[in-house]
Amino acid sequence: MPWRSAALQRGGCGYCVAGDDVHGGVPPHPCLFHYAMPGTSADNDAWIQRKNNVVNRYGHSSFFIGTDFRARAKNFDIDARLDPNLYAAHGGAFPIIIREVGVIGTITVSGLPQAEDHEFVVGQIRAFLGSHE
Repeated sequence: MPWRSAALQRGGCGYCVAGDDVHGGVPPHPCLFHYAMPGTSADNDAWIQRKNNVVNRYGHSSFFIGTDFRARAKNFDIDARLDPNLYAAHGGAFPIIIREVGVIGTITVSGLPQAEDHEFVVGQIRAFLGSHE
């Protein structure tokens, strides 16, 4: 993933993001890549972990899960019956899925409003896949 260049491009627009690429498997999941732009904090790292936990539990993007709960007039923090200190169904975490295998990891960012976090990750995945066609 071209995270660093993408993060710097977004940073030039006044954004501060932290992102990582985490391999799934047996917890704790090893982080393969982490980049924190100037202006981010340990809070962004905590958000990344909480979003990753949602992806690893549900197998869908954190934005999808949060949107699904809201569409059903549910509050994820209450109705999921999970510790909100460990799980956050906010945009920015996306599963890495291999056909016939399943979720093998996540790609996650934190620091923008949740829809923008989600769109940032989706844009990076599209760019990566487009460069490998």
